[in-house]
Amino acid sequence: MITKDKFWNIVKKVNWEKNSKKYDLISKIILQNINSIDEISELAKLSKYYQKKLDQKIYRKINNTYELIIDNKYIFWGSDDTFWDFKAHIVSLGEDIYNSCFIDDKNLLKGKNYIENFDYIFHRSKDFAKTKEGQKILHRKDKLKRVID
Repeated sequence: MITKDKFWNIVKKVNWEKNSKKYDLISKIILQNINSIDEISELAKLSKYYQKKLDQKIYRKINNTYELIIDNKYIFWGSDDTFWDFKAHIVSLGEDIYNSCFIDDKNLLKGKNYIENFDYIFHRSKDFAKTKEGQKILHRKDKLKRVID
């Protein structure tokens, strides 16, 4: 089961800003920190949950686009896809930055130069888990768990 703390711990280890194009590395990090492939889906659901909370806080839909307005100043606009990337990037920055966005809207600017798209890591990790290397990581963890139990 993926708890809130475990989710944020994995997000921190993934270090999206540094590793955003290193999908195999990210997949390995995720597999090393979960107990089953099913937990990848739980991670994806939690990411969506945190993004939805951002939706509720900051967006207003205008003519089928979204606008980000901070202190009555227009920051940027985009499609649903643009804002999905933006919200996912805010989540990828970690719990402290994510939570700071609810305290001060200006902290949302940390996501303005977002990297597309943090949520892709969950699909890629599921695919990687089916490879020999992914199976080896999961099997090693399972074997270690049985020894400890």
